[in-house]
Amino acid sequence: MIENSPMLKVIGRTGVGYDTVDVAAATARGIPVIITPGANNRSVAEHAVAMMFALSKNLMEAHGELCAGNWEIRGAGKAFELEGKTVGILGLGAIGRETARICAGIGMKLAGYDPFMTREAVELLGAYYYEDYEALLSDSDIVTIHVPLTENTRGLIGEKQLAMMKKEALLINCSRGGIIDEAALAAALKNGVIAGAVRMSL
Repeated sequence: MIENSPMLKVIGRTGVGYDTVDVAAATARGIPVIITPGANNRSVAEHAVAMMFALSKNLMEAHGELCAGNWEIRGAGKAFELEGKTVGILGLGAIGRETARICAGIGMKLAGYDPFMTREAVELLGAYYYEDYEALLSDSDIVTIHVPLTENTRGLIGEKQLAMMKKEALLINCSRGGIIDEAALAAALKNGVIAGAVRMSL
């Protein structure tokens, strides 16, 4: 696309990620790549929490079954309340912190992991500090991911990590798809290793 755009002067992306841009090719041609930090922090955080509500209330399955005429889906017993549940937040940057504030406001317990934040900084958010993200996975009722896609985070959650989670756990990914091994996630959902998952982005 860059090669076929001789008049291209700048590449801009909404949000903070630029992993979908060939930065090296742009740089070689003197084309700046810009992002918009803070532009969608609240929107992404609200979306993550909206997905928690959708999964915890079994809205997607219930809607499909209701449209198919199955009124008995209301008695499936799959819905639960978020209040008092532990939400594990992987990544406490601007979006992760905003998500934490919303979750705290609806009465959820906060658990946080971020290798770039101190225990004191995490605890100031009202979250229990985890030095090991796999321990957070084991303890959380819902896990929400807010980290960038890098070589260190690619495949961060695979078959091994999914097996550590509670059988009733939900997994929310509002970051990049490559952070989770999606084949392993599909198998985990099919086999009842975890209860549900949703992904928003690429």
